[in-house]
Amino acid sequence: MKHLPQIRLRTLFLFFFCAATGLTCATVPSKPVDPALGPFVTPQLNFYYAFFYSASTAIVVGLIAEARSLTKWNRATPTRDNKIRFARTLAIAWRIGVASMLTACLIAHLLIEREILKLPDHDDLPPGDIFPEAMAAILVVFVLVQSLARWRQTSTPITETRWRAAFAAIAGLLLALLVLPDAGMVQ
Repeated sequence: MKHLPQIRLRTLFLFFFCAATGLTCATVPSKPVDPALGPFVTPQLNFYYAFFYSASTAIVVGLIAEARSLTKWNRATPTRDNKIRFARTLAIAWRIGVASMLTACLIAHLLIEREILKLPDHDDLPPGDIFPEAMAAILVVFVLVQSLARWRQTSTPITETRWRAAFAAIAGLLLALLVLPDAGMVQ
């Protein structure tokens, strides 16, 4: 007799919570043309923000769960080795830090799009393009890279990995030097 796969209620709630958060971030109230038509204007839906902030919410929940798991693991196995204790503390700290920054980006995006919060105007640097969206994208990429690094098995020698990392760092620096002046970010 085959057993059917079961979905826990907690997982279902988390799925709907992430989807609701993403849809809340994606709906932007449109500007009414006539004040008399205010209630009849429908909000616009941006699917990019819906999927992006749904994934960001799931990442925040996952990071908090990982930090909680690492905290319990630290209590269960006390060590006298300072290196292991520092590694656990750092793992917990960056997960909590990234989760709190992603949450701040999500809340800031909501407040800015609802026009409750207005970022200051700058001539040199466009703050709306950098703070909520770009910072959240960088944090999501950072979490995904860290997740990939934990799952990947290294079978290459250390010297070859160092050469790859050095080449990637130089290529990234050259790309940044080419892209930033073109984007007008270097004054």
